[in-house]
Amino acid sequence: MSKNLIAIVRSMLDSGSSVEEIVSALKEMGIPEEDARRLIILANREILLSLRNELREIVEGVLEEEQEKFLSSLRSELRDYVETQMKIANRNLLKMLREETGKYLSELTKLEEKVDVLDRRVLDLEKKVYHKEEGSIRFGSMKVGKLLAVFGALVLVSAFFVPLDLPARIGLAVAGLIFVIGGVIVG
Repeated sequence: MSKNLIAIVRSMLDSGSSVEEIVSALKEMGIPEEDARRLIILANREILLSLRNELREIVEGVLEEEQEKFLSSLRSELRDYVETQMKIANRNLLKMLREETGKYLSELTKLEEKVDVLDRRVLDLEKKVYHKEEGSIRFGSMKVGKLLAVFGALVLVSAFFVPLDLPARIGLAVAGLIFVIGGVIVG
């Protein structure tokens, strides 16, 4: 019965009735004034609880919506930041690779020039050896042997400094070793 009375008081409050009007109406129904005032307090309490629950639902809904917007914005900003940092890192890496490649090419060019010089010297020595008399051939072959040994040593050392893959380095080192051994045998 008190639930029904509270519902009646609540509807009267919702319709804009004053406290005195509600007390008067409840007295006409046989409810003492003190109980009528308690019913008004209980109805107001229920209204406040109902309003609080509705507000909580509204606030939670707004917070969820704003949280999704915030997270979406944060994800977007984070993705943009990461993309920017990746572009910068790629640019720096390409620059570094170009510089390192340039250094290696420069070193390789220097080594090629040295090999060309040594190759010409070997050819010159061969010409001298073939044009000399029989007695001087042994002296010429000693020079060729020393030259081959030096050339082999250069090739062997370059195997460690020229930027090549492992099989190519091994091949270059073996070739250098063969020249060194050949130079020692000829010399």
